[in-house]
Amino acid sequence: MSVNRGQFKVNIGLLSEYRRGFILKSLSIFLIIALFLNGCASTVATGSNEDKPVEVGEYVPRDFHFEGGSGRVEISCPKVTVEKDGAIAELVFDSKNYTYVKIGEETYYKENEGEDESIFHIPVERDREMSILAQTMAMSTPHEIEYKIYVSSYPAAAEEEKAEKGTKGQQAVVLSDPKELQGLELKDELELKYAKCFHVYNYEDDYRLIQVENSGEYLLTPEGKEAPLGLPDSIVVLKAPFKHIYMAATSVMSLIYALEAEDSIAFSGADIDGWHIEGPGEDMKSGRLQYAGKYSAPDYERLVGGSCDLAVESTMILHTPDVKEKLNDLGIPVFIDNSSYENDPLGRMEWIKLYGVLLGAEDRAQKFFTAQEAVIKAVEKSVEGGSAEGKSVAVFSINTAGTVTVRKPEDYIPRMIEIAGGKYALNALPAEEGMGGTATISMEEFYADAGEADYLIYNATIENPLSSVRDLIDKEGLFKDFKAVKEGNVWQIGKDLYQATDIAGLLTEDIYKMFSADTADMNFLEKLP
Repeated sequence: MSVNRGQFKVNIGLLSEYRRGFILKSLSIFLIIALFLNGCASTVATGSNEDKPVEVGEYVPRDFHFEGGSGRVEISCPKVTVEKDGAIAELVFDSKNYTYVKIGEETYYKENEGEDESIFHIPVERDREMSILAQTMAMSTPHEIEYKIYVSSYPAAAEEEKAEKGTKGQQAVVLSDPKELQGLELKDELELKYAKCFHVYNYEDDYRLIQVENSGEYLLTPEGKEAPLGLPDSIVVLKAPFKHIYMAATSVMSLIYALEAEDSIAFSGADIDGWHIEGPGEDMKSGRLQYAGKYSAPDYERLVGGSCDLAVESTMILHTPDVKEKLNDLGIPVFIDNSSYENDPLGRMEWIKLYGVLLGAEDRAQKFFTAQEAVIKAVEKSVEGGSAEGKSVAVFSINTAGTVTVRKPEDYIPRMIEIAGGKYALNALPAEEGMGGTATISMEEFYADAGEADYLIYNATIENPLSSVRDLIDKEGLFKDFKAVKEGNVWQIGKDLYQATDIAGLLTEDIYKMFSADTADMNFLEKLP
């Protein structure tokens, strides 16, 4: 059989070309399938977050992490608030020295007045690494530090998942019905006149149930007795008496000294240079009171070695749930003070009754509260028909970025101004909930609302104190046009206000004296020359 080699070569070429086409088509189909499967896998991995809308509300990120900085400052993201036009993350820097966060050309300023941390609210995208710049004042001059942050997905959780997680990484607080506690017979409830954020229920045999709104509930058991069986898991058992308390909530310390119960406090959450009131500093010098680390980084070894029997924390502890969990694991119950959420100054003061219950000093607590209430009532009586009516006051501070931090209208300090007979100059600010008692506004906004205010009160509890009105004008030249500056009515609140909660009500009396031009024996206010 003869073979046409040329024809054979042609046929072989056609076959090769056919095979090449077949292979290329197969590879294309394979790649398409692979890309499709990879996309499906990515969708599953991210929970289809790019496609699924998220309901408006508050969520806890599944994961948050960051890179950058020196490693000495921790950043956390306890919650994300989803709004119609985007999502806002709460960033918490474990340092008081941060003033603003920049994202591109936008700047977001510090929103709290706490001594231990800096809180910001910034827009974020899910499952995206973001670069931010954060300014710190911890060095000799202001520095911007670059961080990369990642906020993981926060899918629209089922209602039961939201209830389980709550906000700020804690379990949602569902308070018990005090009438239905197994093994306890309810007698009555502690009478409160102003406080809204706690309740105390009295039972037979001196058991007490303390309920703190949005923080927790606690059963105080008398000495030598045990908690009854069948209590709900949500109730923290506290065993009286207390002899070695770790006081991480610095604003509570003055109440303990007012009760003459300071011997029950063995550990402080502020070091000796962090106290602006008498008492704790002297006791730390003598060695009776020991520094055991701040709330976010306690000295566990010292606390356990010193037989710590209770940790009293502010709501800041909710930003570090792992610390709370660790204390509980070590057998140290955690009580969370929520007094900062009281809008009435006497409501904040009435928390001394709660600490009187905890420390067996109820009579002293009642006497002390009655005396402070009398001060406020005397001011209210003096105000009736007085000349202070209608005088406007703005309470503020200027931060390093040139913006103004002001008290929100619903805060307790504007309420003090009203009790003293005046009006708050910034009442036009929109009311906000859940983000503390301060707001940050531009200098132009502040001038529009406070330029004609009769009095300016500079809040030195947030920023460094001023020595004169000249210091204020040096910070911002626009102040020379303010009515209060022209008329010489610029005042200042000292550093000790937020630690001197036992006499904070006296600020109302100071404001009344300011209206009356009576500058003698003021507790918190001083007039700037």
